[in-house]
Amino acid sequence: TPGPKGDKVLLLIYIDNGKGMDDETRLSAFEPFFTTRRGEGGSGLGLHIVYNLVTQGLKGKIRLESAPDRGVRFEISIPLETTESTAPK
Repeated sequence: TPGPKGDKVLLLIYIDNGKGMDDETRLSAFEPFFTTRRGEGGSGLGLHIVYNLVTQGLKGKIRLESAPDRGVRFEISIPLETTESTAPK
């Protein structure tokens, strides 16, 4: 898929129809140690790790949409190297 500057990006979309998140949870979901399952074994690192892998490791972007009783939608875009950027000069 072409990105905003014509660069190629890989677009991954994950959607589920689970219980969803309220605004407070959605806005905190990528923060380290944030969990809705404190005391139940949740470390609060899962989405924080995903966020760091996408944004720092892969130089991409991740977006989260959710509402109570409407599930979640994650949109992950990862830039792909073009043959021009990898060709020897």
